[in-house]
Amino acid sequence: LLNPLLWNAALFEFHALAFAPVFLLAMAVAYRQRRFGWFLAFLIGALAVREDIALIVIMFGVVAVIDRWRGARISSPSQKRGSERGFAWIAAPIILGITWFLIASHVAAAHNLAGHYKYLIYYGWLGDSLPAVFVGAMVHPLRVLGHLFALGNLDMFLGLTMPFAFLALLRPKWLLLTLPPLAAVLLNAAGGSDLIMSLHYNLLFLPALALASMDAFFAWRAGGMVRLWTWIARRLPGSPHAVAIIALVWVLAAAWMLGPFSGIARIIVHGASAGDRARRAAYESILAQVPRDAGVAASYAALPHLAARKMIANIASAYLGVTQFAERPYVLPVEVTTLVIDARDARS
Repeated sequence: LLNPLLWNAALFEFHALAFAPVFLLAMAVAYRQRRFGWFLAFLIGALAVREDIALIVIMFGVVAVIDRWRGARISSPSQKRGSERGFAWIAAPIILGITWFLIASHVAAAHNLAGHYKYLIYYGWLGDSLPAVFVGAMVHPLRVLGHLFALGNLDMFLGLTMPFAFLALLRPKWLLLTLPPLAAVLLNAAGGSDLIMSLHYNLLFLPALALASMDAFFAWRAGGMVRLWTWIARRLPGSPHAVAIIALVWVLAAAWMLGPFSGIARIIVHGASAGDRARRAAYESILAQVPRDAGVAASYAALPHLAARKMIANIASAYLGVTQFAERPYVLPVEVTTLVIDARDARS
């Protein structure tokens, strides 16, 4: 609950992706407890969140393949029962994930006015269709490598793993779930950056990072393969308590640096600034004058207060004059009769 990534995503906006960690973590619990019916139910819930979640669901099948392979190599019958997975655990996420992604992306493309899956525009530097993206990555490997090893990607990597004290890297099996969203971020034209940590996109990575970190923590507690912590514990006074204290301080420091807690603390201690109070009063006064049945175009700060209306438009698009991805000119709907304008939006 102190994870700064979760707080950042929650404060950014209410987004459908907020449901993804719930279903993906529930899938992992059902997987660990070998309850296939619940696993399938949570899998379907995860698919319903957004089409690209299907790519993460597919990786559960890859995790099951690894566990089945490990189970086949274990000689002890008791250990094998805990590791081996039947074919259904592999087939269900892979087949359902691939099928749903193809159907959902095809439906989304059919309902897009441009007639194609619009998010492929992020990968236009590799190709203008899904096959062309893969072909482009193979034809231009040096260009892709230069794109992958950019400083912004390192910034994103550190920001995602620091809140977990880098524990996830020590037990990486669950990190397979991050491969699809990681590829989606790294291969788009902008690449990764610290912006990923501040938006809802970090929710695509949180479940896997949490699961891998828990695996590493319990492996350390059980005296398993995490030798790094053992090496530190032997060299610190008061071990292993010193290690636990250092880890807690690290997690809290990462939360303070990367999350909104410093701003929240400042407001709790000092209250809202005079400028914030004046702006809030101005918004309340202006919104009270907007007729309930009016079609409204509003600035970002006013949108949540007006979002339940039948006709609401984002005035930022009118400032830009083009639709998303600049595909065509943007014209305010004729039903819009009222404008709620914040000059800060025009400046930014």
